[in-house]
Parts: sequence; structure tokens; C-alpha cells
Amino acid sequence: MQFLRHGVALSLWVCFSQAAQANSPPTNPPRFEVQHTPRHITLYDANTRQMLWQIKHSSQDPALAFATQAPYYSESRGSFRQEAPTYNCQGEFPIPSHRGTQLLFDGDQRTWQGPLKGKGCTGTYRLHVQVQAPSSTQPHAAVTLRLEAPPKFAQSRLHFYSRSGPYYGLGTQFDPLPLKGSYPLVVQEGGIGRGAQPLSSLIHLVSPGSAGTAGSSYFPLPVVWSPMGPFFHALGHRLGTWQVHPDTASFTLETEGSHLELQAFSALTPLRGLAQFTATAGRPPVLPDWMHRGAIVGMQGGDRAVQAVFDQLSARKTPVAGFWLQDWVGKRKTAIGSQLWWNWQLNGNHYPRWQSLRQQLTHHHQELLGYINPFLVDVPEAFGHSYYQEALQKGYFVKDHTGAVYPVQNTDFSAGLLDLTHPEVRQWIKGIIRKQLIQEAGFKAWMADYAEALPLDAVLFAGDGRTLHNAYPALWAQVNAEAIQEAGCTDCSFFMRAGYNQSLASAPLFWTGDQMVNWDAQDGMASALHGILSGGLSGIALNHSDAGGYTSVGLPGGGGLTRSRELLYRWLEMNAFTTLLRTHEGNQPEHNAQIYDTPESLRFFDHCARIYAALFDYRKQLFTEAHEKGWPVVRHMVLHYPADLTAQKLNDQFMLGSELLVAPVLHPGQRQRQVYLPAGNWVQLWNKTPYRSSENRWVQVKAPLGYPPVFYKEGSREGEALQQRLSTLTPTSFE
Repeated sequence: MQFLRHGVALSLWVCFSQAAQANSPPTNPPRFEVQHTPRHITLYDANTRQMLWQIKHSSQDPALAFATQAPYYSESRGSFRQEAPTYNCQGEFPIPSHRGTQLLFDGDQRTWQGPLKGKGCTGTYRLHVQVQAPSSTQPHAAVTLRLEAPPKFAQSRLHFYSRSGPYYGLGTQFDPLPLKGSYPLVVQEGGIGRGAQPLSSLIHLVSPGSAGTAGSSYFPLPVVWSPMGPFFHALGHRLGTWQVHPDTASFTLETEGSHLELQAFSALTPLRGLAQFTATAGRPPVLPDWMHRGAIVGMQGGDRAVQAVFDQLSARKTPVAGFWLQDWVGKRKTAIGSQLWWNWQLNGNHYPRWQSLRQQLTHHHQELLGYINPFLVDVPEAFGHSYYQEALQKGYFVKDHTGAVYPVQNTDFSAGLLDLTHPEVRQWIKGIIRKQLIQEAGFKAWMADYAEALPLDAVLFAGDGRTLHNAYPALWAQVNAEAIQEAGCTDCSFFMRAGYNQSLASAPLFWTGDQMVNWDAQDGMASALHGILSGGLSGIALNHSDAGGYTSVGLPGGGGLTRSRELLYRWLEMNAFTTLLRTHEGNQPEHNAQIYDTPESLRFFDHCARIYAALFDYRKQLFTEAHEKGWPVVRHMVLHYPADLTAQKLNDQFMLGSELLVAPVLHPGQRQRQVYLPAGNWVQLWNKTPYRSSENRWVQVKAPLGYPPVFYKEGSREGEALQQRLSTLTPTSFE
């Protein structure tokens, strides 16, 4: 991959397709009508007469603005906060005074150029519109609008109008949908609390800035769309901000450099739009069958602790796909609880019976899953080989401006971050993944963590941290994907939380990152669902969350923010209807309810694992759809009911594929809930109660522990098959 270190042009790419499938040729030849007046430049789809976008000019509300200095960012533990720049130039484009209309076909183009009308806007600016025919790299017709600005500018802003909302996308966003407001286009930590009080204020006192804010995202994929209008996708990796203005049906896009790059396309339905977008952005491979035949148990503590839980689950014949043992490298105490020794080789003192455990799991058709990130820390001599020292001697770390290793702070220790833009470093870490994770440890999958922490003032082989910050997650995804391919492991996989453009082309699976162990809609269980839904609407087809959450604040003697048993149960039953059912002990396992704490907890986990396993055949179909069309497994209801005004705003229920409607319980003590059913005939999964209506309606249903409200479409083969498989479960109460 090559990275541009300097801005070249301000480009708006607009694409259109009337194909039934993303890769099919259009039914009618692509035709676009460009109209201009002294104040407007508007692009229409000439076949449907729908406006795609419009640039308006006025001295009070200029469409274009440029700053000679880039914005200042403050950073704390991977969270970034931007101070808005001063725009020295705010101007109007020199549109000819007379009105004009031009119909564009394949290869046609139209160009305007000249100085902007505005103070400080010296130099020549060029507006270029061109129609492109479908190609192997872009399987739909396109029209491009390119606005070139002088290279002296460090920040660019474009304000443009489109069809009315609601609007969706922007990657893994944790606030409720539809989109509204300002969203940073900066890969970063989600933050702790994200505004939830009093936790966010307390976190800010200890570590200013690391609480996060609305819009803080590990994966802010810059794509926005409306059911009534085109998709818009900002290209490149530059830092920026996307503002969504539903009241005026407009957007403001800001990125660093003297250029913007935006891709947009219209589609007949949202699902077709996702198919078109992911045809170029990337689609996941089909996950290996073993990975979702049962639940994945997240554990720590050494082989004896794992053996004890394995024996109990085996006695119950709980469907388990594998054990995720992130502490395979050993762990140490830090300010947030326990963290790993980032040395990426098996710690024989922590797991002295590793090979025996591995063989036992293999005998029971279960696999081992591990953990890795692009950091290294120096380890005590007792560990044997230090990969940190080896990388230090070879000069493989990201550097500061003095040429020294950049010490990236993580809780109460610092680490070296690998420079993945260097070809030698990429080969070196791929060798470690092949040898240590796949061959020695025997992992079939792993969490490829972090990738959002590249400092903006760092120096890399291919450029600077500011330019490459958003590109780094895609490099980390490529490294892991290539290591698997080079190892010839056809049933290996990995999952990530950080991403940006190009990540979809390499990473097979994502998770929503670190949520708090509570019910909170800002950073708890409800926010995890928001992130999955928003990600799915952005092309992140395979996504899931830590069952039970991650971040807790346990206090000596009890108290603090810890995971309740009810929260664990509700999160488990929700995730049983998602892409992956994977548990996590959290950052302070001893303070949180765990699946293995009591016989009752093991029984509940067994119940949810059986539900998840019963969905295997249907889920495999959805994985195929994700691979072939880019459709998410877990779907916001707007994808199937785009004209339904209520469905457009729902954030607390979802579709699993097209056949199942799931309404998880997101509040403590709740044993019934309201569920929105679109018009049609539905059947409740647990008792086969029919709900028939020609109109949309709300229904009140019971929701005891272990049985969240789930409905399937009457006559659905998948729904009826699932109901039949689950009817063999022994009816039980967990109240």
C-alpha cells in the first residue's frame, strides 16, 4: 500500500447504479444531468429525475472553506479531542452567471475553474465532473465531481445538500440512530463512560480526556446514507469530522489537507446500496464452521482454571466452539486490574500443561483462541526471549522526532508500537504470528487488538503519524490476514475492534470494543447494540460484542461498578442471536459475575449456548450473504422496512437476517417489554403465539430471564426450523 504524504486535490466522487445486483450492468445507460445557476450546482439522475447532491453558494453560508493550519488534537490514552481550526478562506465558486444544463453519459465531463469569491481565497480552484462506466474495480456507473484547491491549505471543508433523511452509517457509533450532529473521523478508543455520569467525570479527574465523548469510535467508517437518497463515502485516511444536519438535509465534511475525497452512490434499496458499497470497500470471508457451532468461552487464570470449567461444561454437553485464552502470554497487575505481558509467546509458567489442554480440547472438537496486538513491552529475564529487545535492535518501532522509540502510554506502563508501514516489520511480525500463535500455541483464531493508538506526532517509515493514524488499523488487519494465508491455515480467523477505510477488505470479523459492565445506553449493554446496528448499516457485516461487557471498577471490600448476574444473563441471551456468542471475564474478573461462578450461572450459559448452536444453519446462510453481498448478520430494521417511520428510529430491537425479529431486554428488573411488529404475520418463537395484522403495531410480551422476545415471519422455513430445534430444550425457569 502506498500513502500520499501531501494533499493533491479536493474531490467529490458520486456514483449511481440501477443494477439489481452490485456487479450487474445497469438496466439503462447511466445518464446524469448537471444544472448550474449563479448560486447552485446540482446533479440529477436523469433516469429517475432524483437529485443526488447540490452545492449552494452564498456569502452568509459559503459551501467551501479552507484553513492554512490543521486543527490541534489533544490525546489521552488513545482518546482524541479536536480544537476547531480557523478557516482563513470561505468562498463561493465562480459559477458562470448564465444558467446551464448538460446531460452526461459514459466518459463525458464538465469543468469550471477560477478563483473563489472570498477573503483569503487566493489561487485557482477547479471543479471537474465526469461520468465513468462500470469497471472491475468499481462495478457500478459513476459520476465524479472533483474540486481542486491550492496546496497551501492544511484543512478543507465542504458543505453540500442532498435528499432528506433520516441518516445512518459512520461505522461503529454507540449513540442511538439516526445520525445527528458532529462525528470525528478519527480512529480512537471509545472512552470510558462517554458522558455517563458520575463515571465520566471521575475518569476525567484521573485521566483527562479518556472518558470519551459522543462520536468517539474505534471504527468510524466514513459512510453516510439515507433510505430516500444516495450513499456518501469519504475516501482516504485523513483525520476529519463529518457533521450531519437532518433539519436542512445537508452535510459538512472536513478533512485535513488541501483536498477532500468523497464517494457517493444511489441505490433502489438500502440493502442494494450496501451491496454496491461493499463491492469496492470489501466483504468478509465466510467464517469457519467450527467458530460458530457453539459458544466461545473467554477465560484467564492458567490451565487448571480452564480445565475446571471445561470439565463442568463437558459434563453438561454444552455446545462450546472453543476457549479464548487471552492470557496465554501471562499477565500482570496494572492500574485497571490485570493486563497481559505483550511479548507474544506462550508463557509456560502460567500454562505448564498447555499441550495437554490443547489435545483435550481438540479431542472434544473445540479450538483454542488467543490474543495479540501491535505493541511490545520489555519482559523480565525469566521470560526468556524478549521480542521487544529484538525489535529495538532492528529499529522496528514507531519513533518520535528525535529518532528514539516512541513510548506509547497504556494505563500505568508504556510500550513500543510496531511500524507496520515498514516492509521488514510486516514480515517480521507475520513470522511471529505464524510461529507463536498458529504453530506453537495452536490457535485457530485470535483477537487482533488495538491499532487505534498511533500517536499523531510519531514518525514512521512511510510518513508521519498524523497522516497515517487512520490507515494503521487497515495495515494491522492486512498483517493478520496475510499471516494466516501464508501459514496455509484455511480454518483460521481473527477479529478486531479498530478500523477505517480498507479494513473491510482484510478483517473477517469485528467486535464493538470495551463497554462498561452495566445497562447504560452511552457505554453499556445498550450502547453495544447501537454499535452493532450502526456498524451493520455501514458495511461492517460481521460484528459482535463482549457478552457481559468489559470495563468495571471494583473497590476493595465490594462496591464500585461491577457486573451483576442479571446483566450477564441478559447480555448472553442477546448475543445468542448475533454473529458470535463470546464471553469475557472483564478487566477485573474477581469483582464480576461469571458464567462459571455458580451452578445456576453454568445452567444459564448452557441454555444460551444451545440457542446459539440451534441457529447454526441459518447463521451460516447469513454469513454467505455477508460474503457475497455485504449484508450484515444483525440488521437495523430500516434495512428491511426503509419507509416505516417507526422502524427508522428503533434502536432496541433488530432483525437477525430477514426472518427473525429480536427484542433484547435492556433494563434491569424488566420481565416484559413492548415490541414493534411491522405489518404482516408474525409468530412468537417460544410459545408459537401468532400475531397477525395488516398494520404496524406495538405488542406487549413477557420476557422472563432466558427467553427474550423473538418473533419469526409466519411460514418462514428458517423460523419454523429454529422453533422445532428449540422445542427440545427442557423448559426451565431462571427467575
